[in-house]
Amino acid sequence: MINFFTKDIEKSKVLINKTKEAYGVRFEKDGYIHDIRARKEVIVSGGSINSPQILMLSGIGPKEHLENFGVSKSLEPLYNKI
Repeated sequence: MINFFTKDIEKSKVLINKTKEAYGVRFEKDGYIHDIRARKEVIVSGGSINSPQILMLSGIGPKEHLENFGVSKSLEPLYNKI
């Protein structure tokens, strides 16, 4: 069941707590910042370009990529690079 859906978002990121669990999403739309909290889980569905961008802006991704863009690291994937 989808509890919240929006499109044409300018900026977004997954909100992650101290125990490294996603608990919501923060996004900017029409100049306003919105925080949406999840009851159970956060699903990122932005396509092949936007999903990785959202995750990296959230601090999820390879440490060296995130540091190049000044993003503080939250989580680094546990898979090998090709």
